[in-house]
Amino acid sequence: MEIVNVGRSWSGRLSEAECRDAIAGDWPFRPPLTVDGIRRRADYVAANHRGRIVRVYKILDVEDVGDQRVRYQLGDCDDSELEQLTSMPAPQLLRWRRGELWPIRHVPTDDVRIAIEEQNATRRQAVSGRIAVGDYHVEIDDAGNLLVLAPIGRPVLVRPVAS
Repeated sequence: MEIVNVGRSWSGRLSEAECRDAIAGDWPFRPPLTVDGIRRRADYVAANHRGRIVRVYKILDVEDVGDQRVRYQLGDCDDSELEQLTSMPAPQLLRWRRGELWPIRHVPTDDVRIAIEEQNATRRQAVSGRIAVGDYHVEIDDAGNLLVLAPIGRPVLVRPVAS
């Protein structure tokens, strides 16, 4: 699976065709990787925008556009497991770290599937009971309230999420 960072080209106001075009891109690659090598490994592409996967497409073909750049020919995602990436926070291996500038990376699709399952398992556990986060414990009570149990003398900070 190819993961592309669309932070500079993405806007919530793009049409579906514009979204697809931004993700198809003209993505750079570095030797010794070749266009044929990319064709062999590229099955899906996921677009990361600020830590969230905004779209997942199937890669139908890889076009060499010259100057060590490729463009993906995209089709609709035919894998419901991978498609659910758009409804959850991106697993850590699909996120960019501060200062990371290269706009594309390859992550084996099987590794992505494992990350999805691990994240789903964590979400199921969080919904069904208590989870430990370091020395803290977090749970949702029967009324749907969030309960945080902290060691004596340790702070608990609550910050609103910007929308």
